[in-house]
Amino acid sequence: MKTLGMFLLVIGVLVSLFFITALIKGRPLQVPGPNNLIASDATLSRILYLASLSPSSHNTQLWKVKVHHLSNKVEVAIDADRVLKVSDKNKHEALISLGAYVQTMVSAFKAYGYSTQVYFDENTQLALVSYYKNPALSNDADLEHAILKRHTDKRKLAPVSFDLKDLLNNFSDIEFCKKGSDSYKIIYDNSMLAVHQLSSDDNYNKELASWMRFSDKEAKAKLDGLCADTLGMEGITKGIFNTLMTEGIATSSVFTRQSEKLYQDQLEHCAGFIYFKNEIESKSALFETGRTLVKLWLFLTEKEISVQPISAVIEVPACKIELKEKLGTNVSLVIRVGKTDNYGSNKLYRRNVADYVQLED
Repeated sequence: MKTLGMFLLVIGVLVSLFFITALIKGRPLQVPGPNNLIASDATLSRILYLASLSPSSHNTQLWKVKVHHLSNKVEVAIDADRVLKVSDKNKHEALISLGAYVQTMVSAFKAYGYSTQVYFDENTQLALVSYYKNPALSNDADLEHAILKRHTDKRKLAPVSFDLKDLLNNFSDIEFCKKGSDSYKIIYDNSMLAVHQLSSDDNYNKELASWMRFSDKEAKAKLDGLCADTLGMEGITKGIFNTLMTEGIATSSVFTRQSEKLYQDQLEHCAGFIYFKNEIESKSALFETGRTLVKLWLFLTEKEISVQPISAVIEVPACKIELKEKLGTNVSLVIRVGKTDNYGSNKLYRRNVADYVQLED
């Protein structure tokens, strides 16, 4: 009896230590703040930091930037080492991410009273942003706030209390399909088919796991990818994730099945989907899709409407073809939208700007 009591005491202590550890590891991630990259131009440094808050697949942050400070030009290219080699072989999502980064930068310039011109070279896949201070423009604190606030929301989303179609009239090449509509069902069914197929692909699972960060220490060291905070975890849930999760578990069939269920839950709990249309899927068209995504996302952020890109249905060719046949248009991107009680905030989990920005003059 005494031995049993001692055994239970030891188990109790171990369980308590586990939960204490989990609680400690569940604290919010503390990330470095912006740095003054260009000592002589604090405004441009701030704009480059704001641009870094742009969305990208798996938070790969796959951009390389050259700043020609004296000639007021910024070159932006895709960092090939950060492209998803399995799920994005054709750089479909990379080009959208490039366009998104450029548009976030353009929005940041506008927030500080600058006008811009954007040129994209289809052959080199290089974007050039020219900027100049426009006396007719005043600083826009609300726009800067929206850039800082915008984030991907993986939580359950609720319907909105107004007609989203009417709200989105000013945006071309997008369509909103309300939950329960025929278009919604087409996207839902093909998304589930796609995620099931991807979950059965070992190479896809290994690539996804390679971009997951399983501790705050790893997250702080790399400042990219998917950490517990950016996956929407906090408190004890985050702590358990950081205590138990490994790359091996992340690629296991148990984890992938659970991920499918979570994906289904996300698809079912939203106001509906917005899909982006391209008649011809050129590199320039995908780049423009990224720009439109950011314009729309910042607009929805100001309305406190949450957004989550749904990429699986685009990553599986057969499902993408099915969307084109049934929706009558080529679909380059799908996002889910809806409302929450609390919009939340951006975790500001980004690489140091100095790690990928070169100053040329």
